[in-house]
Amino acid sequence: KIIWVRMTGEAERDSSGNIVKVIGSLQNIDSIKRTEEELRIAKLEAEIANNAKSRFLLNISHEFRTPLNAVIGYADLIESDKGKNTKSYTESIKTGGRRLLDMLNNILELIRAEKADIQLHNEFIDAYEFFSGFESLFSGSTSEKGLKFKTELADDLPSMIFTDEARLSLVINNLL
Repeated sequence: KIIWVRMTGEAERDSSGNIVKVIGSLQNIDSIKRTEEELRIAKLEAEIANNAKSRFLLNISHEFRTPLNAVIGYADLIESDKGKNTKSYTESIKTGGRRLLDMLNNILELIRAEKADIQLHNEFIDAYEFFSGFESLFSGSTSEKGLKFKTELADDLPSMIFTDEARLSLVINNLL
């Protein structure tokens, strides 16, 4: 077995300068070296995780700006519109607000997942209403990019499904 050792010693020489004896000690420092390596790896992993969290927070800040700008913009339009398109504008504000709330809930879910503290809250939900909601949720951000988001539901989709709506929504949001 190969191990790390620390060696100290001194050579005794004769009158001609030839080594006749070496006196010293060896200290097994294998566990110290292994611990140093484990700490180096842990530090590297922590730096990678920290960089990933930083990228995540940068992405989240961008994701928050889009619906927040829509909420503020539509609120300004309602103020100046004097009631002409109020219903349409308030629906857009509600959609943007729900999207922001969903993103905040997603962040909380990530924190809970790190702590392994996820609890399911299953209930029956309206499948058509649930899946159709994604069209209004994403249509604003996709139209800004010149895209159209359309939801097509299968004819044999059950009208009610038993699920944790928040978790299923999180999974679908992340996929989309």
